[in-house]
Amino acid sequence: MIDDMNVGVVIVGAGLAGVSAATGLRRRGFDRPITLINEELPLPYDRPPLSKELLCGDRSVADITLHNAEYYEEQRIAIKSGSRVCGIDREAHTLRLEDGQPLNYSHLIFATGARPRHLPVPPGSAPLTRLFHLRELGDAMALREHLAHDRHVLVVGAGFIGLEVAASARRLGCRVTVLEAGPRVIERAAPPEVSAFVQQVHQENGVEFRFGTQVLDVIEQPGSIAVHLASGEALAADAVLVGIGVIPNDVLAREAGLACDNGIVVDQHCCSSDPRIFAIGDVAKSFNPLIARHVRLEHWESARQTGEIAAATICGELAVNASVPWVWSDQYHLNIQFLGWSDPRAEKVLRGEVGGPGWSLIEVLDKRVIGAVLINAGRDRRPIERLITSRHVVDMERLADTGVALKKWVVA
Repeated sequence: MIDDMNVGVVIVGAGLAGVSAATGLRRRGFDRPITLINEELPLPYDRPPLSKELLCGDRSVADITLHNAEYYEEQRIAIKSGSRVCGIDREAHTLRLEDGQPLNYSHLIFATGARPRHLPVPPGSAPLTRLFHLRELGDAMALREHLAHDRHVLVVGAGFIGLEVAASARRLGCRVTVLEAGPRVIERAAPPEVSAFVQQVHQENGVEFRFGTQVLDVIEQPGSIAVHLASGEALAADAVLVGIGVIPNDVLAREAGLACDNGIVVDQHCCSSDPRIFAIGDVAKSFNPLIARHVRLEHWESARQTGEIAAATICGELAVNASVPWVWSDQYHLNIQFLGWSDPRAEKVLRGEVGGPGWSLIEVLDKRVIGAVLINAGRDRRPIERLITSRHVVDMERLADTGVALKKWVVA
């Protein structure tokens, strides 16, 4: 029998979500042991700069480190770096590390994130030194060595990561070709109007796009790497960056018998099907009362918030994950923010002028705001969030009128 007074919380994963949970516990007065299991060797760091400031050399590793070693010592948060969990015994409330060491827990938090999807490579191929994914610090540091003036970079996937790397590579003087299987950029997140605008900005900055392309395999030769397409074409480059989505790291949870469905299924308190086990961040498929369904969000803000919610719940607070999804992307001079949800049935309200100094495309369903894309219009984020959560009926003409400040919005 585990003595909960002498056994504390173990957090598997030391990204933003895991660190937010650990610091949230201490801030709420949790006085028992906290252990962070960190598969990587560096101290926990912030991931968004990997595709932008760190890749371009504007920020160092120290700049993106979440806290220094002294902070974790002061907070009595133990970090096991370079450690991997290989099994969980839910009945004994114990997990086993790869080195064979057992670790007991009173509560367990999965913050295991997600892993990149891979392109096919010929069987028996040697490790490809010019093929990159961008999920960890080591990935960004290795890719940075290949981004030099006049280098040719192939980017597979026109989602957030692919486009951010494309923008960074162009800034460094690389030639960039983006290969996308779909018909447009950021198709999953953005309405066609926003996709067209973002694509145009990239093209104005020298990026070439190839849509409807299917990659068959990747072959590396001395001094170059080639992508073979279903069309029979082969494209050679100095480096290939793959950004075709991620897969939640829920294998341990599945093996432990937890409910999983494209991630670890948790309630609005981030609690799994086992009341002692929580899941947060990219790996969690959390129930959101705002839309009355489970969603898995792969975003910075979701990682931070769910870490806080799990910490609050463990400490006995009534915390609910009912926030409006929010994600942003910085590309060239653009700050693009996505709020809420999209629906093909929604009407779209343009606030401002496309390509202007700041504009938004707001989605309205049944006369209620459900989501928006903000282009260099971050000042409108909070008011639009309030419109989404309040579910107030809106006047479409007033919503489109930039002369009516959203923060002073009057419900029709």
